[in-house]
Amino acid sequence: MYLSNGEDLSIIIDRNGEEKTFDVKPYFNEEEQRYLVGVQPKTVTDPTFLESIKQSCKEIKALVIQTYSAIKSLVTGKGSIQDLGGPVSIVRISGAVAKAGMWNFLNFVAYLSLQLAVLNLLPFPALDGGWTVILLIELISRRKVNDKIVGTLNYIGFSILILLMILVTIKDILFPIKI
Repeated sequence: MYLSNGEDLSIIIDRNGEEKTFDVKPYFNEEEQRYLVGVQPKTVTDPTFLESIKQSCKEIKALVIQTYSAIKSLVTGKGSIQDLGGPVSIVRISGAVAKAGMWNFLNFVAYLSLQLAVLNLLPFPALDGGWTVILLIELISRRKVNDKIVGTLNYIGFSILILLMILVTIKDILFPIKI
């Protein structure tokens, strides 16, 4: 790029084993007095109310997809328990984020709230997602699910959740996430 003197460059990118070639034209940066090639995000300095809502929905969608991808990687064994953080990690990270400023902290609180909402909607006994599955079964079958079955499922689900919380808390204490 430095030696291109503004002439077009061919850049080869490997995407999942497939090579793609792009022709790019470097631009001259006045401040640095050199040619550069790069990607710069589009920023909106004064968004309208509707633009803000649209961008918020995109952010929420991206976070939900990332959360389900992370859960999938943990369930399929591609993820690690080192990727999990529990209450101890949340407190530690909250403190670090709070030191970075109020907006960062509010953003982190919103992120945590979204994570809790997504996890709560998983179709797992003792969570709201589990209750939703039970209600759907009752709606489709037009019969009430036996209370003993619901109670047993919730007892097992709650026990698994408590066990998971204990394991994650122990992991947080013995192997804390580095901030």
